[in-house]
Amino acid sequence: MTPDQYVYSALKESGIPGTKTAYQEGHAPPLPWFVYMRKRGGITFANDSNYGSLPRYEVELYQRENDPEVRQRLEDAIASIGPFTFYEEWIPTEQCICTTYTFTYPYEE
Repeated sequence: MTPDQYVYSALKESGIPGTKTAYQEGHAPPLPWFVYMRKRGGITFANDSNYGSLPRYEVELYQRENDPEVRQRLEDAIASIGPFTFYEEWIPTEQCICTTYTFTYPYEE
């Protein structure tokens, strides 16, 4: 299983609808939902050699209002992959809350 497949599989365990990168315009389900994106990997160097790369991910959870139960379900799914950080912001143009989680896939590619 690729890192992307593993991450998506874990996130789907939350029961919250989601997709990679973005929904096509007009095709997003009703809130809440998430999108996930693969970011640059954390690369380990030593002695002028690349010893490994661990992919980093961001997951954005969109909610009309902050629902602690929904957040907990997604956080539990992400925690099954590994430790994470998060921040929250209000998006006035969309009238929703976006909570962004960042974590590293824990296995070398």
